[in-house]
Amino acid sequence: MEVINHAIKRRSHVPMIVLRLFTIAILLFNMSIMMDDMSDFWGMFVFATLVIGVLLCMVMILAYLYQASKRATGLQLYPDSLCINSRTMRAEDIKVILTEGYFKPVIGILPQGRKLTPVDMVFRFSEDEDNGIADLKEWAQRNQVKMVNKTIKTWI
Repeated sequence: MEVINHAIKRRSHVPMIVLRLFTIAILLFNMSIMMDDMSDFWGMFVFATLVIGVLLCMVMILAYLYQASKRATGLQLYPDSLCINSRTMRAEDIKVILTEGYFKPVIGILPQGRKLTPVDMVFRFSEDEDNGIADLKEWAQRNQVKMVNKTIKTWI
């Protein structure tokens, strides 16, 4: 069997960035209300908690932007392994292949012994999605790797 190549893209983080910006707006609004009530310990405690929340949201936005800036190289399907972003995985090292969505589906490859999908193992096909999904399903069936439609959970 020959090697099958597909061009891939990283998952879009735009919805999560918008959600974090909305969260920051709410936290900043609450901080503006709390500015008047910082006379006691609990007022300062709540204000500090809001500041920490804003900082955490900003760190998450920076992590999303960093992930978006990294280029996805491609997916190569070999007879008994696959290579994604220059990382080779044997079929027996893959617990399950997750697909999420119908239009422009996102694919996640969950390794054995992991509960969260590594961020660099989540992608979508940049062109000819139908053939890419079909080739991946055929490869998974041939190598006895389970492929399911399920939400992909990553740490970020």
